[in-house]
Amino acid sequence: IVCRALPREETAASEQSENGAPRFPKLRLANQALHPLAEEAQRGYPVELDGVVTFSHPIHPVFFLNDASGGLCVNYDDTDLPRPASGDLATVYGTTIAGGFATMVKASGLTINGRGPFPAVRSVTLEHALTGVEAAQWVELRGFLRQVEMRGGQAYLTVGAGCGESG
Repeated sequence: IVCRALPREETAASEQSENGAPRFPKLRLANQALHPLAEEAQRGYPVELDGVVTFSHPIHPVFFLNDASGGLCVNYDDTDLPRPASGDLATVYGTTIAGGFATMVKASGLTINGRGPFPAVRSVTLEHALTGVEAAQWVELRGFLRQVEMRGGQAYLTVGAGCGESG
């Protein structure tokens, strides 16, 4: 995951609006929104992201959006926005918020622009995935399915990987 720090002059020019309230540059790539610190994400940077929906939760109002730079989680709770489907090309408007593992976007607007291809998948080890650094990224894990348990309409998988790892 790549995070880009804004040059000081770009940040200073955009920090205040006419009424003195903080104003931040609009982020247009997923990796620009992935702030390493929750406090920075919580500042509410405006975002306008175009990408493909790689997963849309069937129960909770969240989905994952990937663009050419990476992916992130989008929350659309407390809105009347439509639930996108996996494979939808979408434009998301909103602001950054701190998430459990990484920065998320709190959506205020969503446009579905048709269907599109999924990004190229990257293979990662289970050990690497469990660090959380791949949160919201489109990755694949290889292992052995040990158990499937249904709880509350959701499937929970127990997967065994090389060297006795499981998750």
